[in-house]
Amino acid sequence: MQRLTLAFARTAIRTNEKLLNRYEGKDEPTPNVVGTRLTPMLSEVTQAYIAYYEKLQKPAMLKKVKTVMPALLQVVGNKPIGSLTQSDILEFFDTVQCLPPRWSDVCRQRGITLRELAERRVGEMSKGTFDGTYMAAMAPFLKYCRGRWQDKGWPMTVTVEGIQYLGSRRDPEFGQRHFKQDELKRLFQGSEMAALAKSQTEAYKFWLPHVGLFSGARVNELCQVNPQLDIRQDEKSGFWFFDITEDSASHKDVEKSVKTKSSKRCVPIHPQLVELGFLRYVEHIKKQGHTLLFPGFPPSVGRASPKAGEWFGDFLRDLNLRDETPGARLVGMHAFRFTVLNQAAELGVVNAEAITGHSSNITNIARVQDGQIENNASAVVRTYRGELSVGKKMDILKQVVYANLKFHTPVPPQLT
Repeated sequence: MQRLTLAFARTAIRTNEKLLNRYEGKDEPTPNVVGTRLTPMLSEVTQAYIAYYEKLQKPAMLKKVKTVMPALLQVVGNKPIGSLTQSDILEFFDTVQCLPPRWSDVCRQRGITLRELAERRVGEMSKGTFDGTYMAAMAPFLKYCRGRWQDKGWPMTVTVEGIQYLGSRRDPEFGQRHFKQDELKRLFQGSEMAALAKSQTEAYKFWLPHVGLFSGARVNELCQVNPQLDIRQDEKSGFWFFDITEDSASHKDVEKSVKTKSSKRCVPIHPQLVELGFLRYVEHIKKQGHTLLFPGFPPSVGRASPKAGEWFGDFLRDLNLRDETPGARLVGMHAFRFTVLNQAAELGVVNAEAITGHSSNITNIARVQDGQIENNASAVVRTYRGELSVGKKMDILKQVVYANLKFHTPVPPQLT
């Protein structure tokens, strides 16, 4: 008791001395709380959250989480969670707003950190990315931490409430539009496409835009297709189809992925593609042992599509079709998705979303009334219905035609 009393007295004296110094205007920093130093590190919490999210079977959102969590560590630092403050959260969002598109690639190429790139003000994040990726990932992360880590020191007051996008890129200026009819004619009927049709060695360049036009699939969905496994004939209907999936084996340098749950689907091969000889092309590359649908475009950074996307963007520029109009750009393969849906709407074809894999599928209970699609099915109805059969999808897809286009017929491959 005597030792305890003396220790308490000494501590009281030191405390009073610090208080007196503060009253006199002297700088006396607040000491670290022992409990704060004993709390888990932020890196442990973020890794636990990623592992937790992997079990939720939400691949699209998981990709965002795997982007945001390391960024949070880079900005805030790997500190004990007990020392995390609201200022840290605000600093994180203020910093990431100053990052340009594909900032991780820029950091890697320049050999600089995320913070250094943000300080250089070489670009800024769009509102869509800020809200759809960073806010969308951080809000549930903080909720998860309040529930799972509060007993281990997680500060219950940190929040994303009140945090807003402060940049200038509020409009979706990077959105693409559909191809107009004259642009489709220039693309598919021009001499450049005619030259590709005559080339055996560049057949993959001929087929890439044609398959995009008649499927509305994303460029990475098409490029990662393994012709050995993912192009099959439906037993019930007899129609050939693309199996858009991340479950089958892929090229050794490709990690397959799909954007959303609804992106995992079967897409019938349009009769026009069959007529042009697409199945002969598939047979040819299968016999050659290729595991990519367009083997002339080598994989890059674990994905099958970067080189294909770059080539098609340059091809549009060479044809003077590239359009950089904000909000209505025409710069790449993604424009074919809008083209398919627009053509379907013009022709009164319902359910085209089942082909393109948009999450807001319209079911066959919908109808077209005065040019408007009515009676969207609820999420419950879509769940009970499941994916449409290949035969039903073909009934939809074969109605999406381009009557005013005359396509070049490619030379048949030399099968051995």
